[in-house]
Amino acid sequence: MRKKTWLKTGWLALSLAAVVPWAHGQAAPSWQSLSSAQQEAFSQMRQEWDELPPERRLKLLQGYSRWQNMSPEQRSRAREEYKKSRKAQQAQ
Repeated sequence: MRKKTWLKTGWLALSLAAVVPWAHGQAAPSWQSLSSAQQEAFSQMRQEWDELPPERRLKLLQGYSRWQNMSPEQRSRAREEYKKSRKAQQAQ
């Protein structure tokens, strides 16, 4: 019984490591290693990119990837939701 629990725990840990790249030591990419499309998308952050914490860079790249996979309708909804949340924050 203990062996099965250990195996389940081990598989869970391996699964999480696959989902969270920095969990198994992958370094966050430097500015120079970004694709030209990524550099264009993050151009306003060029000067500070390499100084950002690795977790922040990876999170930004994950968001970029999600955005690229959205349909035009999904992007439009995301923009509207963003505007609503900004207005709500400013009203506080």
